[in-house]
Amino acid sequence: MIRIDLASLALVMILLVSSACNPTRHLATPDVRLPADSAYIDSVSVADMKWWEFYGDEKLCEMISLALTGNKRLLSADSRIRELRYYYRVKQAGLLPVVSAEIYAEDELEGYNGEGVGHDPEYGVKPALRWEADLWGNLRWGKREAYARFLESVESRLALRMWLVAEVAETYYRYVALRNELSLVRTTLLTRAESVRIARLRYEGGLTSETVYQQAKVEYASAATRIPELEQRIRQTANSLSLLTGGLPDEGLLPCNADIRDNLGDSMPAGLSSDILRRRPDVRAADRRLQAAMARVGVAYTDRFPRLSFSVSAGAENDNVKNLLKSPYAFFGGSLLGPILDFGGRQSKYKASVEAYNQERLAYEQTVLEVFKEVDDAVTAFDKADRAARLQRELCEASEKYVELAELQYRAGTIIYINVLDAQRMHLESQIDFIHTLLDRHLAMIHLYKALGGGWQ
Repeated sequence: MIRIDLASLALVMILLVSSACNPTRHLATPDVRLPADSAYIDSVSVADMKWWEFYGDEKLCEMISLALTGNKRLLSADSRIRELRYYYRVKQAGLLPVVSAEIYAEDELEGYNGEGVGHDPEYGVKPALRWEADLWGNLRWGKREAYARFLESVESRLALRMWLVAEVAETYYRYVALRNELSLVRTTLLTRAESVRIARLRYEGGLTSETVYQQAKVEYASAATRIPELEQRIRQTANSLSLLTGGLPDEGLLPCNADIRDNLGDSMPAGLSSDILRRRPDVRAADRRLQAAMARVGVAYTDRFPRLSFSVSAGAENDNVKNLLKSPYAFFGGSLLGPILDFGGRQSKYKASVEAYNQERLAYEQTVLEVFKEVDDAVTAFDKADRAARLQRELCEASEKYVELAELQYRAGTIIYINVLDAQRMHLESQIDFIHTLLDRHLAMIHLYKALGGGWQ
């Protein structure tokens, strides 16, 4: 039987009143404001599209699907989610009574005053129940922290998924661009090899000077030196794709016949949705970390108060197994355990948790600022890359026409052969630059889609 006198009851009532105070009421809230006058605010965003709708390229979508099922970092994030889910269940179980049972048999040898050694056996069966009354919410704050950490792991996994989709797409287009450039250089080499052959014949026939022949050889060698570096970069990019998809290099998975020049595409509308802070999983993850830090403040605050727990044990014990059921046993107890003098240790722990919360709050605000900077940068980058690609296409078409005219003029004898080589060189450079600007446009498109929160679906 538990007896509580009036003084103890008064103490409990005072503590109950004090527990009504919210330990997080003094914490500062994050200062988050949407841009007041953004030209990109819209109710519809390109990020509303699923990644397989946005990219469309069948080979690319296949590689993204492989990455989402085989990437090791993503699989590790899945394991992290399961780990924190189990920790949350531990905190949930902490709010409930703990039931245990003890079955024992013992024999104590005793000898007093030289009277010889005797046996004192004892047998018992004692189920027990122990429960902590969460008066101040310490256990509930702990449960809230565990739940926030679990949700943060979910959001972090979605953020990783968003990054992975963008990374695969970016590496894919880099690979395609390099393959296109290599194909262009090899085609150019065939043309220049023929030019070298013709120049040699004309030189040997006395129709031109050796200078023209040597210049043709220089142009051929200049193009040929590009190939080893391109082949190396192609191999490295293919290995990067394999790493992202979680497998070993497989030529059958690579887009060997894709052409980055097939379709420049239309200008992409980029609306900055007003709910971007709810769309971006990395922002939501930062918010969950903030909630976890707030819960830790609650844990540290309530840890300063006494803990009230109850225990009940009932069963049977006897010195003879046959009479065990005839010997009932019961125990009831309660304890109020709390700090009296800890020299400010718990108070310092509480203040430290408040500072940790402030750090997470500032980190959340920084994340939000970075998101809007990233979006604005991505919108600007895509607009400039799109314009540059269209201008470069015009340059490429003009340089092709220039080569045709130069060859006609050379055949007519109005210009020398070096002018033809210059035109061909300019055309090759314009074609390579066109591939590069198209790659920049694709990368800018990917970065914009990711910045707006697309790709985690």
